[in-house]
Amino acid sequence: MSSDTFIKHLTSYSELWNENTLEIIKSLLEADKEGHLCINCKPEWETLIQYQPSPFKILNLHGEKLIYFEKSFHLKNKLEESLNRLIEFKPSSGVNVSKIDDLLTALENKFSQSKDIVFKLNPDQRIAIQNSINSHFQIITGGPGTGKTTVVAFLLQTLLELDLLPNLEEIALVAPTGRAAQRLTESIQSNLNLINENPEFVSSLSGQTLHSLLNY
Repeated sequence: MSSDTFIKHLTSYSELWNENTLEIIKSLLEADKEGHLCINCKPEWETLIQYQPSPFKILNLHGEKLIYFEKSFHLKNKLEESLNRLIEFKPSSGVNVSKIDDLLTALENKFSQSKDIVFKLNPDQRIAIQNSINSHFQIITGGPGTGKTTVVAFLLQTLLELDLLPNLEEIALVAPTGRAAQRLTESIQSNLNLINENPEFVSSLSGQTLHSLLNY
């Protein structure tokens, strides 16, 4: 259902929605299509929310007022609290960085031999793998072609050799669309095939859509 159709349903079933409320709902629904939870709050919207019951929540972030659906706002806060607990949790004992580096060097050599090139992870990629192994939560970002999938492949193989790899059913390789999930599968398996000699293990790692993961 489009946001315009949804607005029409709202206006036909309820007289409680004034023009500003409908504008906020429509703007939030349009923002949601782009992957955004919130929009900038107009002064007249703030007045409406302050003095009338509404399904919205305003957040003052660094002097900028943002408006959310109330449910989205509470879910966002709940997610942030969970992530903060993961970030703040310090493992009682980590893997020695030198040991990780030795494994990565061996994998680099194997990767180089398989592709008949000289391949080296860059310092940031090494740090990303080290931190991922020794923390409960890690975000690895980068533009297209910066080696994110290569890092994931090296991370998986390193965890496997450290005997720290979770059960395969606990590993989720997720992408937003079916086509992206297929590309993710091909890229991960292609990289792993260069450093792992167990085809059955490599083929067991495949991408899926976020909706599939959540059974949505």
